Amino acid sequence: MTIGIYGAEPGLLFLNWHSAPRYFDGDKAKHCKYLPGCNNQIEPPERLIDNPVDRILIGPIHHDRSIYNYLINELHLDSSSIISIKDILTKV
Repeated sequence: MTIGIYGAEPGLLFLNWHSAPRYFDGDKAKHCKYLPGCNNQIEPPERLIDNPVDRILIGPIHHDRSIYNYLINELHLDSSSIISIKDILTKV
């Protein structure tokens, strides 16, 4: 299973990933840059259209709804593949 993280969040680096996730961000200044300790570049979200992931986590909790709407309405991703970190934290 491939995992993507939208909103390049360094706080999610502590998780013990089976395989390295891909990172996406709408901020063009972050594209092609790296998070500390990661080998994967931060990608523009449009790459999800031609090279999708199985699941994408939305990292920024203050912008989760607008990012979710962008992924659904602009990139036409399947809503079942999108998981909001905020939703997980509020259900714990």
